[in-house]
Order: sequence, then structure tokens, then C-alpha cells
Amino acid sequence: MILRDGALYDPDLDRFFRDLPLNGVRSHHSLRAYGYDVLVWVRFLSEACAKTVWQAGRHDVLAYHRVRRRAEAGQRISAASWNRAVACLDRVYRWGAQERLIAEAPSRIGPCGGKGILAGERGSRLATMRMNLPRAARMSASSHSTTTGDFGILA
Repeated sequence: MILRDGALYDPDLDRFFRDLPLNGVRSHHSLRAYGYDVLVWVRFLSEACAKTVWQAGRHDVLAYHRVRRRAEAGQRISAASWNRAVACLDRVYRWGAQERLIAEAPSRIGPCGGKGILAGERGSRLATMRMNLPRAARMSASSHSTTTGDFGILA
């Protein structure tokens, strides 16, 4: 579950996380990666776009891509990390469309050869292979939670 200021961020998003094991995502590590990727995305939406996860649009995704992949070398994430985040967000929005929470996934809006603007990227150079953790991010092994800013994951 994703928390904001100690309260549940979105009950529908929480339901998505509870449904993941039923949809083939069973590994604790995969569930944690999904949680982290969604957490970073909703934090970006909140802080940079003043939107919730279900209000995101094409321009928000483009801005997110610029921040995560087009920043200076020390700040951008690797192509592999981006592709993992893309797969996660694609799954979130496909689920949201199935649940009729959104009409169309922002990752499916626009050109790019029919793949949508969240298409995966080819591998990158070794210099960009580290994950860009927000300054406020920290792991707490004792509580099994991750926080970033006002948001947090409770595992």
C-alpha cells in the first residue's frame, strides 16, 4: 500500500497492489519493485503536476521521461530501470482501464509506432546504470517500508 502523510493514498491503487499476486506477480522482490516504481511516479505527479495517479495524461508521461531518462548523467536512471518502470506503469493503467477508473491509459496515448509513449528503450551505457533514488528515499529494514517525501510504501 502507498501512504501519503500516514493515510492511504488511493484505495483503488491499493486494490491494484492486492490484485498483483492474482495476476502473476508473486515474488516479494517484484512486488517491492512495483511499489517503488509506482511510489516515484505518484510523487512526481503530485509534486510536479499537481495530479493524482488516475489524472495523469500524455504530457505528464513525457515530462516524467524527461526527468528520469533525459537528465544529466549523474541523475538519470538506466534504460533497464526505465523499462521496468514502464512495464509496471503500463500494468497499473491497463488494470485501471479494465476497472473503468480511466478511459485510456496515458502510456497508450500518442504515436511511437503503436507502442505508446511509454515504449521501452534499448540498453544504455554503463555510466547510466545506477538507479536514481530521490534524496529523501530510504529503506527501513526493520519496518519493511520505503519512504520518499510525503509518500511511503508499507509492505
